[in-house]
Amino acid sequence: MNSPLAPKNNAQRIIPGVLFVRPTSGQINARYREGIDVSRYQGYIDWNRVGAEGGISYVYIKATEGSALVDPYYATNLYGARQAGLSVGSYHFYRPQIDIYEQLANMTTIVQKHEQDLVPLIDIETTGGVSHDKFVSDLQVFVERVTAFYGRRPLLYTYQKLLQQAFGRHLPRLPMDDRQISS
Repeated sequence: MNSPLAPKNNAQRIIPGVLFVRPTSGQINARYREGIDVSRYQGYIDWNRVGAEGGISYVYIKATEGSALVDPYYATNLYGARQAGLSVGSYHFYRPQIDIYEQLANMTTIVQKHEQDLVPLIDIETTGGVSHDKFVSDLQVFVERVTAFYGRRPLLYTYQKLLQQAFGRHLPRLPMDDRQISS
């Protein structure tokens, strides 16, 4: 079966346990319990097909990364997903070695509150080589600032191995979602 996401060989990431919040300009689609995340790596996406055949209700769309990167497909994906009737949320790819205030400025400039149906999401895939203490303290401050700006605590989207590496047995009191990959 051909996936409505292009190109064909990319894995779809399922986000179980996403937190829905009150609708903004859109409405919450609760038809299915699963969703996906997308970025420029999927290229062009046929959102009408995803909405009709994808078996999902929501999508997290990569908006920003680090202090300056803006996903070139962000605006197109945001519009297309919403037009297809999906609930939308946006995510920032966190770079621990980059100043958190520069990252916050990048995220909050691009990801507009009124365009979000879902809580913000922070994608964490690396410790960036920073010390354990710096990683934990900077991430906590970043989450606090994101929460203050959007009025909603973000989800942290990461791998179990990274959680153990970065936090050990002392996990901070942050909402986390352990990444699951489906093919």
